Amino acid sequence: MIHTKYMLCCLLSVLLLGCSEDDDIVKYSNKNAIFIYMAADNDLDYFAIQNINQMERYFSENQISNAVYVYVDRVKNRKTSHPCLYKVKADNTDLIVSEIIKTYPEQNSSNAEIFVSALKDAIAFSRKANEQIKGIVLWSHGSAWLPKAEILNSKRASISLTRSFGIDITTEESQEPYEMDITELAEKLRPFHYDFLVFDACFMSSIEVLYEMRNSFDYIVSSPTEVLATGFPYKEILPELLSNSPNYSEIVEKYIAKYNEKKGILKSASMTVVKTSGLNSFSESLKVLINNDVIGPDLSTILQYDQEATSWLFDIGGVVSLFKDSEKKELVKKLLSDMIVSYNHTDMFYNKIPLNDSSGISIYIPNNHKDRKDEHEFYKTLSWYKDVSCDSPFWNNNTGVLQ
Repeated sequence: MIHTKYMLCCLLSVLLLGCSEDDDIVKYSNKNAIFIYMAADNDLDYFAIQNINQMERYFSENQISNAVYVYVDRVKNRKTSHPCLYKVKADNTDLIVSEIIKTYPEQNSSNAEIFVSALKDAIAFSRKANEQIKGIVLWSHGSAWLPKAEILNSKRASISLTRSFGIDITTEESQEPYEMDITELAEKLRPFHYDFLVFDACFMSSIEVLYEMRNSFDYIVSSPTEVLATGFPYKEILPELLSNSPNYSEIVEKYIAKYNEKKGILKSASMTVVKTSGLNSFSESLKVLINNDVIGPDLSTILQYDQEATSWLFDIGGVVSLFKDSEKKELVKKLLSDMIVSYNHTDMFYNKIPLNDSSGISIYIPNNHKDRKDEHEFYKTLSWYKDVSCDSPFWNNNTGVLQ
């Protein structure tokens, strides 16, 4: 049974730029670092260890002065099941030999406060080593913008329900797994700014998520589809993540190449890089287009990124193509193209979703689904909804969508 990472905002991360007498140490550092936050206290535990092993092998095969800090929270009763912060060290065995620089009590790693605390620890250790954290990897389950406890149906396995972000199954706070939504994530990221955010989690290339995170990162790397639990090939992509000027297209190409080598349903992957500076212009132009075109398109013709096509994650390029105003539509299409630095994919996802004509970003259409009142109330709290006037008549005049 194949596990996938469904993370709605799958994890949290980013570098604190608060005023401090130590800031100059970071600013003029010659050694780059990244912070990887693994909320693996769930069915992804095994794959977290595999990914850390890949990082250690990269260090063992190369002379590395840069650093990788990994916070990982594993399933209860596993070795080092208590959350810990590693600084990755060289090793070519199946064991994890990286240095544990801090251990934590059992805690809810899907809590935004816990994330920020771990991030600040990584910042403190990196500063002592004269290193600068350049970017964050958020690693766990994810489900785009959807609020906590909402489900993206998928005929998968053990934890087959896609939740908002980062499932923690052994927290003492509740009998149910805990997750956070992207509004919590964005709020905690507000004081930070990094070069990049990588979501190693499902469905996070959502315009709502990207827009919510736009002020904390210059680039966001994420997938509009599910991400198979094996995730990124860290041994291959670490050179780019740790470089002064990452080649984001190269990261995408290496990710897709890994899955193109597989056969059958395992040959399933998609990955997008968005330059966040383009999101404001895109949103403003789309708002103009929406408010000048209230003709309802037939959304049943548009590709959806979840396997069961539950009308949560429509392809944004397909939605834009249904507008009638050719001049305004062409501007929106250009701005969409300009902000997508790179998008690549396998031909199909799970032999079910054809990706060749997809754009690489999903969007929700908040029309009159009668059973989604709570979700729509949450949607109205998102920055995307507020800034793009999603209460426009356009969104409530669609045909071809289950009401």
